[in-house]
Amino acid sequence: MSEKHYVIQWKMDSRCKWITLDNHKFATLDEAVVIMKKKQAAGLPWERWRIAESYTVIRYKAVKE
Repeated sequence: MSEKHYVIQWKMDSRCKWITLDNHKFATLDEAVVIMKKKQAAGLPWERWRIAESYTVIRYKAVKE
């Protein structure tokens, strides 16, 4: 299984899909929050940015004999 990680995402406007920022993965939420605070201090529109958590979906498929 893969380790849980966090990424920072942004979107141009409300109709666009979320885009992962530079594929940077953060091991902890605290690391991602530090970068988000820097972006907020830079005056970037806060509502267009978010921190997203990775997750894994486990699926099963029948095996043919």
